[in-house]
Amino acid sequence: MCSVAAGVISAPRVGLAASTGLNSIAVKPCTFDPNNPLTRSYFILQLKPGSSYTNCIQFFNNTSGSLPITIGAADAFTAASTGTVYSGQGQQNTRDGKWITIDGPTIRTVAASGSTSVQFTIHVPADAAPGDHLAGIRVTSGREGSGGNKAVNVHVAVAATVGVLMILPNTTTTTANFSLAVYGASITPFPGLNTASILIPMEDVGLLYGKPYLTLTLMGQNGYSKTLSRQLSTMLPGNLINYQWSWPTSLATGTYTVSIHASWNNSTSGSGTNSGSISKTFTTTLKAPLQSSSKGKIVIVQSTNLGLIGDWWFWASIVGGLLVIVLAIILIRRFLRKRAEKKARPHLENRLRSL
Repeated sequence: MCSVAAGVISAPRVGLAASTGLNSIAVKPCTFDPNNPLTRSYFILQLKPGSSYTNCIQFFNNTSGSLPITIGAADAFTAASTGTVYSGQGQQNTRDGKWITIDGPTIRTVAASGSTSVQFTIHVPADAAPGDHLAGIRVTSGREGSGGNKAVNVHVAVAATVGVLMILPNTTTTTANFSLAVYGASITPFPGLNTASILIPMEDVGLLYGKPYLTLTLMGQNGYSKTLSRQLSTMLPGNLINYQWSWPTSLATGTYTVSIHASWNNSTSGSGTNSGSISKTFTTTLKAPLQSSSKGKIVIVQSTNLGLIGDWWFWASIVGGLLVIVLAIILIRRFLRKRAEKKARPHLENRLRSL
């Protein structure tokens, strides 16, 4: 039902390096479809409501010491910037991760340069909806060691997740598709930076994953208008996110109109092409000015009615230029005076000797 492009699911690959000093670990499916290279990294399964499926993943310890590992199922979510993230160890699964059961011990120790297989079973609920369902099998490994202070124990852990994409068929009454809902738009400071950004609450209200293409036009007072476009990453069904779009110009206080157009064209197996689009327009008021998100420059996007000579930066640049010229004259005169004094010093010393 769904064709997933590379990178849609953040599944680890063989030889995944750990940046925590554990050299490297790797996880992969035990079996794969030779006709689909993506299945070497994660599972893509055609399942039916009420069915069960069993397979396994392999964990490789490529470090020089034994590693304790913890295995568990994980829910998948849409990241705030789009793309896929998984729940962490200790978090309770409330989505499709509940369908997966780990068979056998969930806490094990893998010898140095060793490996182990982890069997799991999927139980698809009888009333499961058609479309794409994503979960993961998470392996968390770690070890304790001493830090610079021997009284402090440092726990280093790294987690790798193998994605499990479960595709359920359409029914006579329900056809799965991707559908985007945009609930609003407002100008807000970008978190931690206080620069201009557009906050867009949106959700995949369909039953398939999708990658929408967004075009945003921002219009304000004094003729300000700017249009930007952006390809988003994966959005999962049933996930509401607050997408923060960093804006490259400074914005003055006032009322703005935000026009958003989203389109998608996602290939799906069995039903041809799942495409569509939406357009939304919102009005928002900015009560405090925000600076440009572009590094190294601030762009003033709304001018006054006084023209060029009425802008503060015009006079600031004039005053700044005059200060630079005055400083240059002072430095040049000081240099010439020291040079003249240096040339006159030998003649003065000769006259003193002759006295």
